[in-house]
Amino acid sequence: MAEVFDKVYEHFRSKSEYISVFVKYNSQEELWFDAEITWLLDKMCLKFEREKEFLRNKYIDFRLHLDDGEHFVELKALLHGPKSNLKRIINDYQRLVECQQGHKWLLMIAYPYSKEQWKTWFSQTAGTFPQVQPTKEMDFPISEDQKCTVVLWKIS
Repeated sequence: MAEVFDKVYEHFRSKSEYISVFVKYNSQEELWFDAEITWLLDKMCLKFEREKEFLRNKYIDFRLHLDDGEHFVELKALLHGPKSNLKRIINDYQRLVECQQGHKWLLMIAYPYSKEQWKTWFSQTAGTFPQVQPTKEMDFPISEDQKCTVVLWKIS
């Protein structure tokens, strides 16, 4: 999954001009991020499914079939970082905890936000996510004074 994350990070880093426009117009574009990841996974020739049902009427954004098994991934695009989106993060987190199969991941793209702000936020809310293992966090500039942070959490 680390290799997939690195490709996702590089892909969105190359789209920083788009993300800066989303910030300029205060636009949370989760469907755009979802479509871009779909395109990228297909380009990588990975076997995957979108909006996969894992329990009755409960769906996961992506199910990837990698060499080490199935990976269930929820995606969150977070305009202005996690504070304004905590309820949405908790809902996806709980859905992943309920999933009793495969590897489970929460992939978040926050803009404008920095890796340092994420670490502060996570340390303040860690009790909300007892089964989270922060796995990777990387950021890139989207303007002279703003960054986009891409975060991968493993859910145990």
